[in-house]
Amino acid sequence: MKNNQTEPDTERIYDLIVIGGGPAGTSAAIYASRGKIDTLVIDKDIGGSAMGGSHIISNYPGFPEPIEAEKLLKRMRKQAISQRTGFAQDNVIYTDFRDEIKLVVTPNGEYRARSVVIATGSMGREPSVKGEEEFIGRGVAYCAICDAPYFQDKTVVVVGQPDRVLEELELISRYAKRIYFLSSTGNMPPEFSEEIEDLNKIRLLPGYRLKEIVGDRIVRSVLLTGKGEDRYIETEGVFLYLQGNKPVLDFLTDKLERGEEGCLKVDEDMMTNIPGVFAVGDVTCKKVRQISIATAQGCKSALSVDRMLHHGKKFRSQWS
Repeated sequence: MKNNQTEPDTERIYDLIVIGGGPAGTSAAIYASRGKIDTLVIDKDIGGSAMGGSHIISNYPGFPEPIEAEKLLKRMRKQAISQRTGFAQDNVIYTDFRDEIKLVVTPNGEYRARSVVIATGSMGREPSVKGEEEFIGRGVAYCAICDAPYFQDKTVVVVGQPDRVLEELELISRYAKRIYFLSSTGNMPPEFSEEIEDLNKIRLLPGYRLKEIVGDRIVRSVLLTGKGEDRYIETEGVFLYLQGNKPVLDFLTDKLERGEEGCLKVDEDMMTNIPGVFAVGDVTCKKVRQISIATAQGCKSALSVDRMLHHGKKFRSQWS
C-alpha cells in the first residue's frame, strides 16, 4: 500500500470503487469513507458532471443563498478527501463484475474492489435550437423545480412532448403569468388539451415549431415557424424538454438489467441485478432528477455497501 491513502493504487484491492465524481458518486464516497470503507472515485472529469451545467443552484438544502454548481461540487469533493477518499482522474473503458472481486479498467491501469457504485450520470443533448446555448442560465431553462420561481409573473415558452411535460407545466403555472406551449413533435393530442384545461394560463400553439431564441443579455422573444409563416412571441423564459438525455454506460461490458431508456434498474438498496454492484443518480431509472435525490441515493448505496461488506449486518448509523 502506498503511503498516501488517497493516491490511486492499482496494487491493492479497494473495498469500494465509485465510477463517477458527480454529486451522487461523491456522496457515496463521503458516507463510505466515513464508515472506514477504503474508497476510490474514478472520474474522467473531476469537478465536472451534468451538475456543472446547472450553473446556479438555489434549492439545495443548507444553502439559503444561491451557489454556483461548480463550487458546490468542489465542496463535496473536498469533504470526501477530508475523509480519505482516493480520487483518480481517468476514463473507465472496461469492467468485469462476474467475480467476487470486481475489475475496473482504465487506459492507465486496472483497479479492483469488493464492490462498485456506478454514478456516471446521463449525457445531456447538445444545444440544437439557434440561440439556446447563448442563453442558458439567462432565460433558457430545463428544470421547472429548479428554475420556475425565477419566472414569477413572467411570460414563458415551454417546448416538449405533450405526454411528458404535464407535471412541469403545472409547476411552472404556479409562477408564470402566461405560458405558451409548443409540441416538439408537432402533434397536439386532443386529450392533452383536456388534461390542461384547468391551467388557464397556458396557450397552445399547434402547428408551430421553435426556430430561434432571441435576446440581448437575456431572452426577449422566440421565433416560431409553421402554418406557412414565421412569427415572433415576446417571452422572458424558454423551458426546453427535448429528447437526448441518455445514461453514460458505454464502458459496461456486464449484463446489468436495464429499463426501456437504457437506465439501470436497482432495488431499494440501490443494488443492480449483480451482487456487489450498485447504481445511483441519473444512470438509474427514476422520474425526478434533482441533486438532493442524487446525493440521497449516493448515501443509501454507501450504507448498503457497508452492510454487504459486514456480512449483512444492520446499517451503521452515521448521523453525527
